[in-house]
Amino acid sequence: MCNTTEGSGQWVESITASLTYNSRFYGHFQVYGTGFSWNSHTQSWGHPATWKRTIRRALPTGTLVCVAAWEHVNGRFVQRGNACNKIK
Repeated sequence: MCNTTEGSGQWVESITASLTYNSRFYGHFQVYGTGFSWNSHTQSWGHPATWKRTIRRALPTGTLVCVAAWEHVNGRFVQRGNACNKIK
């Protein structure tokens, strides 16, 4: 699980969730931080697939912006990875 945060200073333009080499799962990605949370659509994901979410907002210093991979298994969600970046 990888998190690519694009922007400058406290401005966050977008966050991209991606999988590490040879990873795959059926489920959704979540992008979240203080004051926001979005989910991708549910599908089969495999490396090198990515999901990019536009944020376009300034976030306070120290805010964590995170991505998570949620696998759908027998009607429940199992977290398969999590990665965060800290706004400096």
